[in-house]
Amino acid sequence: MDEEQKKLLTIGVIAILLVLAMFVMCSKTPPKKEAKNNLKKLDSISGNEQSELSSRNQEHKHERNDRPIQSASYPSYTYSDHSADKGPVFSAKTLENNKRFREKALAKQKEYIKKKTKELLDDPKTPPAKKLKARLITSKNYVAAFTAFKSKDYKAAIKAYHAVFADENSTIEMKYIALEGLQNSARKIKDLDLFILASKEIGKLIKDADLSLLDITKTEDYYEWSLRFEAYMKARNDVGLREQLINNEMKQYMVTRAKAERAIKRQIVTYESLFKEFVNQ
Repeated sequence: MDEEQKKLLTIGVIAILLVLAMFVMCSKTPPKKEAKNNLKKLDSISGNEQSELSSRNQEHKHERNDRPIQSASYPSYTYSDHSADKGPVFSAKTLENNKRFREKALAKQKEYIKKKTKELLDDPKTPPAKKLKARLITSKNYVAAFTAFKSKDYKAAIKAYHAVFADENSTIEMKYIALEGLQNSARKIKDLDLFILASKEIGKLIKDADLSLLDITKTEDYYEWSLRFEAYMKARNDVGLREQLINNEMKQYMVTRAKAERAIKRQIVTYESLFKEFVNQ
């Protein structure tokens, strides 16, 4: 076999091998159309699986939400054993013992306060202001008045403050404080007559008594103001008193009756407004 024939034979073998290789590759790779269909099927299967997985997760979430929340550290308890039909938690004997204990403790506390207060009052070195506080807290009437006023029971407060003022053991300072309590109580219930009475008594004490312990200086100003307040407030309904005020105005300031009447009316309005401010405080 010459050289040319050998080359042709080699080329023919190579060609046969190439054809065989192409045949094998074509048999393993699906057509384009079939490949697309297979991809669609894969996507469909994947979507169904994802939907099913999402559905399962949702169900699992609902199951968790439907379960009662329990602490990881503490178990849940029911209180059926302590319901009302089982009777009181404590026995009657225990409740009675507790009541007696509280009463004894309160009695001991009162006795201690009374003892210490007496020591303060008997001690000549105790400052006067401290002695005044001690007398106030040991005065049953003052404590009752103060408590009633804070509770807005003003009628009870008036009764108790009056008792403090009338008590012969009350000091001048205690009487003044009681009068202020009466004045404030009258203001709260808008009792004009009681307000006037308390104001006049306060004015008398400021005018005549030594109230330096309360940092109050003697003066007649407040007493005179209380008298004017009483006169003008009562003159609203008392024709005779109003006429007297007009005549005094004419004589004192040498003015005509018309001017005096206008002046008295202005004063009445002023004091009325002032009282309204008092009761609205």
